[in-house]
Amino acid sequence: MKQFPSEVGAILNELPLFDNYLVRGDLAKAACHIPTPMMIAWLRRELSWFLRQEAKDERFEDKLGNVAGALIERGEFDEASLVLRQLLEYPHPAPGEGQRQPRFAGPKRSMWYAQGLLHTQMPLLSEKQPRQAFDLLCNVLQTIQRWHGEDGFDYLSSHREQIAPDTNASRAIYGSFEHQLINMLLLAADSLAENGQLTAVIDALRGKPGVFFRRTALYMLRRHPEPAMTKVIR
Repeated sequence: MKQFPSEVGAILNELPLFDNYLVRGDLAKAACHIPTPMMIAWLRRELSWFLRQEAKDERFEDKLGNVAGALIERGEFDEASLVLRQLLEYPHPAPGEGQRQPRFAGPKRSMWYAQGLLHTQMPLLSEKQPRQAFDLLCNVLQTIQRWHGEDGFDYLSSHREQIAPDTNASRAIYGSFEHQLINMLLLAADSLAENGQLTAVIDALRGKPGVFFRRTALYMLRRHPEPAMTKVIR
């Protein structure tokens, strides 16, 4: 397929939509090698179809994430970020409840939920575009807070009593979807702060609603000493 990328891309974009996730996964592998405009068109169509499905296959989610990773490698950071955000944010239906339930890492999903996205594509984006990765993670966590934060409930703070990662905490708790997102946010924030962007990090965190983001801003100020801290506080 690598020998005829344009021809493969044209065929992929001509294929009708169908429900076989295994075949779609194979097509996603092929999509990683087609010309960028064709890859973007294919991924947009596949993602739109995937998000409309009531029963979603996590293996195909990973395959879509791999195509987003190929876009990152080609420098298409905006398009890849949009795809990753939608995959991380999509509602996950509970049995018999259609699309109403938000994506939530319950006990049975705490260790493997969205692992391909969290451990492959997001680190790649953080490496190449740390500010874009930081903003994406902030937005995803804000969405999670909005889903669970009715009547002013500070869901993220209740889920994370201390901002700093606790290496002694239960793996079942700190391996959850929410905790992994928070850990990645802290890593991205540290990377930006260490490269002279602490002020931008603090401003971004303070611009998000809710207690959690302000607690995270205070945590970042404690982690990064003078003179950056003094400048931000003033």
